[in-house]
Amino acid sequence: MTYTKTVAVKTDWLQEVDGLTVAQAIVYLSTLNPDHVLSSELEGGDTHGVSIASNLYYEVPMSNAEILAYLEAHYQRQIADREKGKQYYIDRGQLDRVPQSEKLIADLQAKLQDARNKYGD
Repeated sequence: MTYTKTVAVKTDWLQEVDGLTVAQAIVYLSTLNPDHVLSSELEGGDTHGVSIASNLYYEVPMSNAEILAYLEAHYQRQIADREKGKQYYIDRGQLDRVPQSEKLIADLQAKLQDARNKYGD
């Protein structure tokens, strides 16, 4: 799997082309990096008094430290959820479900350790 992160380039391209002819907008847009992606979104929470923000973005590979931080957070959340589930089964007396919970937790802990071995320093 390839891990990437998004890098935003602060360029209000939408404001720049607003009111231009198509030909003029094409001239302006052709000055931008052709490998970047145009992006716009609403800012402000609702549609009353909201503003439109626009920028460019591109994807870059994550460093090993960034990948590890991402995977650690991901697996730690899943482990915590499985631990809660295991405790739920114990509290309800459904002890036949505990071994499966423990297996899922062990599998996630193994994946976490694999990530640490692969992406750790």
